[in-house]
Amino acid sequence: MEMKKESLKMDKNQKLALLVVSVAIFTDILIYSMIVPILPQYAAGLGASQAVIGLMFASYAIAFLVTTPVVGIISDRMGRKLPMLAGLAGLFGSTLLFAFSNDTATLIVARALQGVSAGATWTAGLALLADMFPAETRQQATGFALVGSFAGTLLGPAFGGMLYEAGGYTLPFLVAAGLVLVDGGARMLLLKDPPLHGDNDRATLRMLVKSPAIVILAGVIVITSSTVALLEPTLPLHLAQDLGVSPTLIGVLFGIVVIGSVIASPLSYMVAGRFGRRKTVVAGLIAMGILLPATTIAGSFLLEAVIMLLLGAIMAIGLASVPQEMTDIADRLGRGGYGAVYALYNVALSVGMMIGPLAGGVLAGSLGITAGLMIAGAVMVAYALVLAVGMRTSGPDAQTISLVKV
Repeated sequence: MEMKKESLKMDKNQKLALLVVSVAIFTDILIYSMIVPILPQYAAGLGASQAVIGLMFASYAIAFLVTTPVVGIISDRMGRKLPMLAGLAGLFGSTLLFAFSNDTATLIVARALQGVSAGATWTAGLALLADMFPAETRQQATGFALVGSFAGTLLGPAFGGMLYEAGGYTLPFLVAAGLVLVDGGARMLLLKDPPLHGDNDRATLRMLVKSPAIVILAGVIVITSSTVALLEPTLPLHLAQDLGVSPTLIGVLFGIVVIGSVIASPLSYMVAGRFGRRKTVVAGLIAMGILLPATTIAGSFLLEAVIMLLLGAIMAIGLASVPQEMTDIADRLGRGGYGAVYALYNVALSVGMMIGPLAGGVLAGSLGITAGLMIAGAVMVAYALVLAVGMRTSGPDAQTISLVKV
């Protein structure tokens, strides 16, 4: 089976779907990211301990994890528009709760509701793109949509910080609520559901988790997201203590990762088309495994910036093929079960994001950050070998990835 390089030619409905999903993802991540410089300080002023603030941030991931399988099932049975509108309502409600909260319990509820909203938006939105675009251009369309997430991640903290300094705690959330209303108008007026597939023809979540190839691919997401997430609580301390990097410049370095992803994401389908998806994913895991410990041995800010830029680019190119392979396998099992595919993808992502900071703290605390990242990198390289071998031997549904080549 060959993977052809196709240009992204779209009809009107495809353009509208790509526009709506891109805006939805951007808005969701912008609001998610903008609270980073605002919420901890505000919660501490309300008397919240570090443990409570940690619970507040963790409540997002927990709610996201619980929501995505449910949304995947509902969106496959009832269409994509309803979950996306429900996600919008949840985002609007959580934003207003943040704006007018005066106790930590309300903040935790708001953060959890934000996670529910993201679970609905991401699962149904990405499934909609899988519905609307054929396999040949699906990865390219998804890559364009995910640029919205990178842009939201990059702009969110600055967006929130500037509004906070200009008008206090409430202003950023009121402005964000206005953006949600604009997003809502786009979802209501422009979004159309594709035809539903019958229950007997659709790949279900149960079918997907029984597929060895799907399980291996989900493992890629867990390992990658957890390994990258462990950088967040560990690398800033190293940069501050050993290189004397200021908090502002540490934020710049993590922003450079996003810039690398933004630049490389639209190119991911071209690289996969040239070398094949399996080889691209395997090479991406190996390259990330090598670069991770390199983040702690760079002797200058400039070299650190180059490493972070490469890390972002490799993540975007090397891993963009994973959800596309999952949808291809779903097509082999049945048609239209893309809600279940992206529910599984998001569950794997959430699990990795929860494991990563815990593992990073243990490894860095007991072995030191460099040794800890070397171990994490070795795990990524070892899993790349599992992927290279396992996808060829795990059954008929594995042939999707093992035979993709130019």
